[in-house]
Amino acid sequence: MSRRSIPGPRIMRFRPSLLSTLVLFSLAAGFLALGQWQAGRAVEKDQIIAAFESGEQSLALPAQPDDMGFSRVSLAGSFDTGRAWLVDNQVFEGRPGVHVLAPMNVTDERGAARVILVNRGWLSQGRDRMQLPDVPPPPATATVRGHLAPLKTPGLKLGEPEQALDASAPWPRRVLWPDMERFSAELGQPLYPLVLYLDASSPAGLDGRDWQPVAMGPDRHRGYAIQWYALAATAIGGWLVLAFRRRT
Repeated sequence: MSRRSIPGPRIMRFRPSLLSTLVLFSLAAGFLALGQWQAGRAVEKDQIIAAFESGEQSLALPAQPDDMGFSRVSLAGSFDTGRAWLVDNQVFEGRPGVHVLAPMNVTDERGAARVILVNRGWLSQGRDRMQLPDVPPPPATATVRGHLAPLKTPGLKLGEPEQALDASAPWPRRVLWPDMERFSAELGQPLYPLVLYLDASSPAGLDGRDWQPVAMGPDRHRGYAIQWYALAATAIGGWLVLAFRRRT
């Protein structure tokens, strides 16, 4: 009568392979780096929003603008009522339209004459894109309030053909890609490097003036960071699973 051997207990041994270690730790390091980058972006967005919300209002245009902008100012000056640019492809409450940029003559804190672009807000395109919308003219002189910020662009410039400057082109002028240098050339004088975005209660404004300093909030970046950290933990967990092998 034969006897069957009873198998002994299987012992787990920690024997990670070189290939799995290189691959999975490289993935984990990459995921951690992406998580750190997203966490850093969240901190940057927090700082931008704090600067936007807590900016103290000044009664003069800074002679040396802050690159980040968001300085709150109250400016008295005169609008150039005959010229304006209409920035196309701007959506407000689900409707297509334009942002109206109007030049305004002001003086800075040192008393020097400056020309600054004022974003008056959003204007409906209307039903016919072949015709420009009627732009309500701003008052000839006004005291306006808002915050200074860089000129907002719609994203990546994808092959928009360069158009030759035409001094005889009628005003207002529609633009797909706003550009300060081009605006300055068409206006024939230098422009202040930042744009004044009118407060919702400021005169001379149009619709859609609930300006936001960032397109993507810090919470979204934190959510992405958590996802990258979770992927890094998954890679390390997979390495541990593969590293433990059974010895019979």
